[in-house]
Amino acid sequence: PFVGFATFATDVIGRHAWQLVAAASTTDAKLRGSLRYSYAGLGTPVLSLFADQSWDGYGPLTGRSASGRVDTLFVRERDRNVQLAATFPLSRFRRSTSLTLSAGLAAEDSELLDSNADPTTAYRMDALRSRLADVRASLGVSTARGHAFSISAEEGAALSLQGRVRRHLRLADSLEARAGADRSFSEGTGRLRLYQPLRALGLRRHVIALRASGGAAGGPGADRFHFDVGGGTTHFFPVRGYANGERAGRLAWSATAEYRFPIVRVNRGWGLIPIHLDQVSGAFFADAGNAWGPELDAALPRYQNPVRTALGSAGAELAADLLTFFTVSFPLRGGVAFPLTAATRGGTSPRWYMSLGSSF
Repeated sequence: PFVGFATFATDVIGRHAWQLVAAASTTDAKLRGSLRYSYAGLGTPVLSLFADQSWDGYGPLTGRSASGRVDTLFVRERDRNVQLAATFPLSRFRRSTSLTLSAGLAAEDSELLDSNADPTTAYRMDALRSRLADVRASLGVSTARGHAFSISAEEGAALSLQGRVRRHLRLADSLEARAGADRSFSEGTGRLRLYQPLRALGLRRHVIALRASGGAAGGPGADRFHFDVGGGTTHFFPVRGYANGERAGRLAWSATAEYRFPIVRVNRGWGLIPIHLDQVSGAFFADAGNAWGPELDAALPRYQNPVRTALGSAGAELAADLLTFFTVSFPLRGGVAFPLTAATRGGTSPRWYMSLGSSF
């Protein structure tokens, strides 16, 4: 787990804006965070500079020593990125559209861990340090909208598409296009969200919300841990009721259906404490998703990742809309999910979760 803070600022006319997020691990003091600055003085495009550091891990992998002993290994990875982007917004009365083009550099530093999550030197990786170039193009179109007393976006649709190409720099010719050494890849992702209101008594309407996400990646760097599916805190491929990354691969999809309904509008704070509770709502949901690939030469079993049974779950959650320090929206939600497909750990036991932000 990480503990940290976030802050942001903008000038009166919205020309300059910046945001800072920083956090430290409670177990080993590792730092993660991001810094973003945007300049809208040109009108169109809006220019932005973004830098971040994050930590990731994947596994298990299998290692065989010279004595024939088989060990379980994991990889811990530190990612550092710097990106420059230009966004071309186009807004209409009922529709908003934006095109974002970005280019940047990334540094990946990997470390092998043993089964106890301690660094090990008994094995080595082909490339502990990677330097990469990253280019992206993103398109977003939305007619989704809500109103003053809405419990969420309640009408319309939103579509987002992204294409991304990452190339490994300064790589030895003998390692090019080699799985496990060359980190180059190309990927495409997309997400569609639909909202339909239902007439009801009172000022607020019930909502049917649907979401579908998909992703595909190719190239030597698109390994079996490229996309993660599962968990209640991820926003692109969530399947509540499972651990994050219950399924992984270079091909992935997820789908969600929710019935959302208002419960109570509180609209109160607690004395001088800068926390204000606006309203509480509930939802019944069903999630599904899967990930798989690649399926390479059988002589490389560590890279095999065939299709497995898709994940599925159903459950209910409560959401509270909070306002902190009189300006910062703080949506908080929690619930219980019942897995329909046995998980790697926990089988089909119900899983409780809590998360910040709306599900979508």
